[in-house]
Amino acid sequence: MKFVILPLLIAIAGCASKPQPHIVFEPPFPTPAIEPVTSVRHPEVVRAYHLGRRVDSRQPDLMHEGHPIYRVEAHSSWNLKPGLPTAIEVSPLNPPPSVAYAPPPTNDVVLAELKRQKDATERVMWEAHQLAKSYDELQKVLHDVRAVAKDHVTLKGLILHSDRRVTQMQEEMKKLTAGPPAATPEPPVNEPNPTPARE
Repeated sequence: MKFVILPLLIAIAGCASKPQPHIVFEPPFPTPAIEPVTSVRHPEVVRAYHLGRRVDSRQPDLMHEGHPIYRVEAHSSWNLKPGLPTAIEVSPLNPPPSVAYAPPPTNDVVLAELKRQKDATERVMWEAHQLAKSYDELQKVLHDVRAVAKDHVTLKGLILHSDRRVTQMQEEMKKLTAGPPAATPEPPVNEPNPTPARE
């Protein structure tokens, strides 16, 4: 038993020898942040989904109020696509630029989309101008139609009034041309013979 314990103690003592020194590398000045980060790493994609009210499947007496949930659709990963190397300027007097003031990235696809959007906006503005002109013309036509309808109603009333007057005048003309009514002889009245008076 002594022979087994003794080598075990020697092995344990050998492992507990000098500790390795811990080397920490600290640069003399802070390193700048890599801009843009997408040149070396793809960001993670988080999407929000809104859930409406629902009944808890485990406890039917509980209802959960509607709320958004957030799901990580894609985790961040290294960008392995070869491209232009990121220029890293290491200088304590030249800190990395702020992302808020950096110009937006542009390429042919973005420029083509911006041109397409500008053309669409100009076309919509032109059509809106044409529509406004058509609307003004329609308002003028409606105003003229209202005036014509009003004149039509007035003329119709005058024509009806004139027809009544013409009818009255015709009746009066008939009365005047007919003259006084002719006297018709009355048939003789048969008088009974007087009876002589008796004496």
